[in-house]
Amino acid sequence: MKWRSLEEQAPAQDTRTLREQLAERKALIAKYVPPETQAIHAEAVAELTQKRVADGTLRVGIKAPMFDLKDQDGKFLIRELAATAQNPGHGWVDYKWPNPVTKAIESKSSYVERMGNYFVGVGVYRN
Repeated sequence: MKWRSLEEQAPAQDTRTLREQLAERKALIAKYVPPETQAIHAEAVAELTQKRVADGTLRVGIKAPMFDLKDQDGKFLIRELAATAQNPGHGWVDYKWPNPVTKAIESKSSYVERMGNYFVGVGVYRN
């Protein structure tokens, strides 16, 4: 098996928008997951969100406490992610961030995409 970069893999895996993927997953959950299990999952998500463990959401364009978060070079990270999500609606943002495994400051890239009034993103260390 040939190793490919994330950029090469992503289009081959799924070219649908995140909104389309989310809608499909919600429909599958509604169809196949028993209501009791859905209720337990909803309670767990609510508890994690209340404890701010799973609360990684920021409304696009809304100033939040983390909006002034800077990377190691002084780049306003959340501001740049939000700006990329707002216009053009998706894209990559490069920055420096502590790697929790190596404990070193490393180059990181995050892909962000707008979903309505929110944006979602995922990051990868480049080293």
